[in-house]
Amino acid sequence: MPAMAQQPNPPGGDQVQEVGQLAVYCGHHEAITALLRGAGGQRKIADGATVHGGRLELYRNETGLWTMVITFPDTLPDRSTCIIATGDSWSERSPPEPEKPAQES
Repeated sequence: MPAMAQQPNPPGGDQVQEVGQLAVYCGHHEAITALLRGAGGQRKIADGATVHGGRLELYRNETGLWTMVITFPDTLPDRSTCIIATGDSWSERSPPEPEKPAQES
């Protein structure tokens, strides 16, 4: 696992950490989600539990701008949510149809 180098903290007690080449923004869950709603109008479209008890959430807006957020369990409550990925051009796809069993000849 890459070492995390602490970066100067933005106002409000939130943190920016560098993981390898990636800057990771962490803070209160409420502050992170308010930032996503306010900056770009993103809304949560999906979420799920991780095997380690965390919560992964996907936010996107109408133009396809998206952000992936993770909330870690058992961490400091004020910095337990981090933005781990962002991008654009998100598109919804239907789940693939289940494969039908091969018919016997």
